[in-house]
Amino acid sequence: MPLRHSGIHGTVTDAANGQPLNATITIENHDDTYSVVESHLPAGDYHRPIKGGTYQVTFAKNGYYPQTHTVTVADGETVTLDVQLEAGEGLIPDFHANMTNVAPGESVDFTDNTWGVDLVSWTWAFEGGTPATSTAQNPTNITYNAVGTYDVTLTVTKGNGQTETITKDDYINVSESYNMQNGTITTCNAMFYDNGGPTGNYSNRKTYTMTFLPADAEHRINVNFISFDTEADYDYLYIYDGTSTSAALIGAYDGSNNPGSVTANNASGALTFRFTSDQAVNAAGWAAQVKCVDIESVDGLEVHDVKVYPNPSQGTINVEASGETEYQICNVLGQCILSGSFCDETQIHAENLSEGIYFLRLINEQGSRVEKIIIEK
Repeated sequence: MPLRHSGIHGTVTDAANGQPLNATITIENHDDTYSVVESHLPAGDYHRPIKGGTYQVTFAKNGYYPQTHTVTVADGETVTLDVQLEAGEGLIPDFHANMTNVAPGESVDFTDNTWGVDLVSWTWAFEGGTPATSTAQNPTNITYNAVGTYDVTLTVTKGNGQTETITKDDYINVSESYNMQNGTITTCNAMFYDNGGPTGNYSNRKTYTMTFLPADAEHRINVNFISFDTEADYDYLYIYDGTSTSAALIGAYDGSNNPGSVTANNASGALTFRFTSDQAVNAAGWAAQVKCVDIESVDGLEVHDVKVYPNPSQGTINVEASGETEYQICNVLGQCILSGSFCDETQIHAENLSEGIYFLRLINEQGSRVEKIIIEK
């Protein structure tokens, strides 16, 4: 179950005749120019590698009505999504925004992607936006001031009077906004940025620790990183599965190593973030969406599914977990030192590790779990 194979794949075909299509597949609010993929003839197949998370995937081809599907994929999983596009007749309205997850007071630019000729007018309606309407082909600086999710509607008209309308439900998500700082935040809907905010770089010589708690005991925090950029090898974001940096380390991230979608797997449902920057170079930092997920929907290995002993250990570690399981042993910097796989149980020989605290990550079809282990000599 190698992680590098994770992603979304399938075929794109004509809904009427089943013929394969060469279509464009875009991850909304995630892809850039270089990560958009296409389905390829003669089979109409595509594959989009991606880290675990929930994504809005849009399939588009000139002359066909676009489709957007919500897809959830776990690390190490390949999800199959076959799509049948319906051909349009003369006028197919479509559009996209430069961003769909924003903080109160941020502005959004919209681009018309309508398929058709002899277009003469565009009528937009922006629920929750200011201004609320526009007749520009590509409206800019539509400001959203209140927290909520909002529809966007576009009606296009041809010279012969033909009109078509498209509405994208809950297309714009406006959330509370928090920059990286010291403290604890309780929320179920927020944007999370480095200390430079959505438009600025983070600062040099900073160390912050910030914890997100769910609004109630029935949920756990999920953080989905939309973008991530720090100075590689020097400026790190550490993510811990709990209410403090004493909790299990999920990972240490730097450079363009995007954490992707991270979900708490502990009784408090919390995630803790620690950021450190050095004295010189800085970068754009990150933008992430914080939300709550039901405990029942968290795909993870629970405590009773895993046995790790002895702990502390002098280097020989027995591990039990049902089914085919991958393991990684990482140090406190997030550097993975040992890895392998087993079925049901194994004995890991870590006698060459120095004394100290390490983290054992287990990954199988039930999900993943991180256990703190101690090596004593």
